[in-house]
Amino acid sequence: MAVATVVLRRRELLDDVERRLDAPGLVTGATLVVVLLSTTGAWYVAAPVALVAAAGLLWPGLRERPALWWALAGFLAAGVHQVWTRADNHQYLIVYWVLALALAAASSDPARARAAAARWLLAAVFVLATAWKLTNPAFVDGSFFEFTLLTDSRFEPVATVLGGVAEADLEANRTVFEVMDGAEPGTSVGLLGRSARLVLLADVLTLWTLAIEGLVALAFLAPAGSRLGRGRDQVLLVFVVTTYLAAPVLGFGWMLLVLGLAQRRGSPERHLRLAYVAAFVVVRLAATPLTAIAAGAAT
Repeated sequence: MAVATVVLRRRELLDDVERRLDAPGLVTGATLVVVLLSTTGAWYVAAPVALVAAAGLLWPGLRERPALWWALAGFLAAGVHQVWTRADNHQYLIVYWVLALALAAASSDPARARAAAARWLLAAVFVLATAWKLTNPAFVDGSFFEFTLLTDSRFEPVATVLGGVAEADLEANRTVFEVMDGAEPGTSVGLLGRSARLVLLADVLTLWTLAIEGLVALAFLAPAGSRLGRGRDQVLLVFVVTTYLAAPVLGFGWMLLVLGLAQRRGSPERHLRLAYVAAFVVVRLAATPLTAIAAGAAT
C-alpha cells in the first residue's frame, strides 16, 4: 500500500511539473535563453542582442510582439553576416527560428504557427544533414570520424575511453593540425593513435549517425498521426542525448530541443516536456569536466 502511495504521488508530481511546462511562454522564453547563451560576436552585435533578449525575459508581454523578434533577428543576422564563412551552423538555425517567431507572433494563432515552423525546420535540418553525409565519401567510409576523433578536443573523452587513444597522441595530433593549417594544399601528414579499435569506433559512429539522423528526418516528414510521426519526440531526444554527450556543442543541442518543444503542440504523450527539460540538463552536463573525469577514471 505504501509503495502504491509513493508511485501515485510521484505521478501527481510529474503531472504537475508537466502542466507548468505547458505554459505559453516556455518556448519563447527558452529561445531567448539559448540566444543569450549561444550568441557570440563583436560587442556592437552581442550587446544589442543581449539587451533585446533580456527585455523579453524580464517583460514576458514583449514576447508576443513581432517587433521584439524582428529586432532580434536583425541583430543576429548582422552578427552571422559579419563572420558568415566561419559562423557555426547553429547560428544560422537560430536566425531562421527567430525569423519564424517574428512571423508567428503576427499570426492569428502564434502557437500553431510556431509548431509548424519548428517541425519543418527540424525536418529540413535532418534531411540536409543526412543528404550531405550520404553524398560525402569521406563521411561514408568512416574517414571523417577517424580524423575527428584524433584531432577534435571535444571528442577526447570518446577517443580515449572508447577508442583507446593516448592523450599524448591526441595532443600531438592537435599540435600538428594547427601547424598544418597554413600549409600548401595537398600536403599530408600521419596522425598518431590510429588503431583497429579506433577504426571500428569510427565505423560504428558513422553508421549510428546516418541511421539516427535519417530516422529523425523521416519522423518529422511523416504525418503526425502515423506511427513514425508519433515517435518524433522520442527519436529526437535519443539523437540529442547520444550526439551531444559525445560532442558537447551546446548551442546546436539546445536549439534542437527548443524546436522539439515548440512542435509538440497538442501531443497526447505525457511527461515529454519534462524529458526535453532533462535533455537540456544532460547536454549542459556533457560540456562540463564530468566527461574528462570519466575519461580519467577509465585510464
